[in-house]
Amino acid sequence: LHAAFLVFMDLTEVRQWTKVSYVESPELQLVLLEAKENDGAPVQTVLPLPVHRSLSHRSIRHLLDRGFPLLLCAVASDSTLVYQRMTDGLVTPEPPV
Repeated sequence: LHAAFLVFMDLTEVRQWTKVSYVESPELQLVLLEAKENDGAPVQTVLPLPVHRSLSHRSIRHLLDRGFPLLLCAVASDSTLVYQRMTDGLVTPEPPV
């Protein structure tokens, strides 16, 4: 719950995301966040995950099957947040600028 609160605060106060809400996931025993980067953006699922906690492939598949883009947020014990976009399969990287 602490990890979810830290990510919620980062999304709302620092990154200015909109429509941030929480969704309980009893199957995974986690709290997920759903949010939009801006008003015109699609809803994304954000998974706040403490760094000491692991996830199985099945758990990741369950989250990807929800149909929303998935953003994993690793939460360190010093409150450092690292975001990683998760996709269903391989994605071609964007060319360098």
